[in-house]
Amino acid sequence: MLGFQSICSKRQNYSRKSGIFAAICHCACFFNLIFVTIIFANVSGAAANAANVTDANKAKTWICGPAFDAASTRNANFLPLTSPLDPPEMVDGLVFSNTPKTLWRLADIAFVPGFEDDALVAMRRMAGTAFEQAVYSDDVDFAGRKLMDLRDDARLLWQEVLLERGLAILLPEGKRSVDVFANAEERAIVKRLGIWGDDVAAPYRYGGSPDRAGILPDANLAVGHFAVIDAVLQRIEDREWRSYLNFGENWRSDFTVMVGRDLRDEIVANGQHMENWIGQTIRIRGVIEDRGGPYIELAELAALCLARP
Repeated sequence: MLGFQSICSKRQNYSRKSGIFAAICHCACFFNLIFVTIIFANVSGAAANAANVTDANKAKTWICGPAFDAASTRNANFLPLTSPLDPPEMVDGLVFSNTPKTLWRLADIAFVPGFEDDALVAMRRMAGTAFEQAVYSDDVDFAGRKLMDLRDDARLLWQEVLLERGLAILLPEGKRSVDVFANAEERAIVKRLGIWGDDVAAPYRYGGSPDRAGILPDANLAVGHFAVIDAVLQRIEDREWRSYLNFGENWRSDFTVMVGRDLRDEIVANGQHMENWIGQTIRIRGVIEDRGGPYIELAELAALCLARP
């Protein structure tokens, strides 16, 4: 059996060279996350419930990197399927009837331990609706799987459907817009579905700014784990090789995001100026390190989204 492309805790070193994060287990493999179980922080039940204190009136619309524009559709080249999709036997190993030796997985999402069975049930029900496919890349991952986008007969992306039901988490892995996915995930967060539910043992979503205290559990509780952080940008510190986005008054202890020079240059090339983001709500996702406070090194611009005014 293949391993899931799952979110896991940081009990190992991580390399972001692949464009997301990969566990280094004796070798540097893209998505080398075979059969890893999520290990959550011991967060109190009160904090877990606080993670989902939101309502429909607080739902946001996100624009995400790399372009940070109001992208609403994919520019992928979808083609009608030439073969039926077999009912999935696993969430991350899809097979088409006429090419049984070729495995596929959906791009830009990951499945969360504890919710794979629900996701698999949903995908088996969706199998008969698979209508169009777009190949994400000719490259394959560590398990020999190709990446794709898949649409049903209503032209809905499978990733969008799974994210909107809270059965997967957004994990950008390339240089394309993920706005559609980010906003599908937002709808699940607002409705408290699946992995965002009140009954989930530990949250995935945290707050990184002092003014969010009492709304979301603090990002300090998520050190060592993959998390989604909502925070209001306070100020920026630019250096030659990197910039630091600070989300609190004390950069030594508050949440910080490091943007490397290459990504900073891409932001500028796309007509954005990070200083204009100050005061805006930003959503960041990644593995949180402890650098005197919770800290994320931005791996992909698509992992950073701005709340639209």
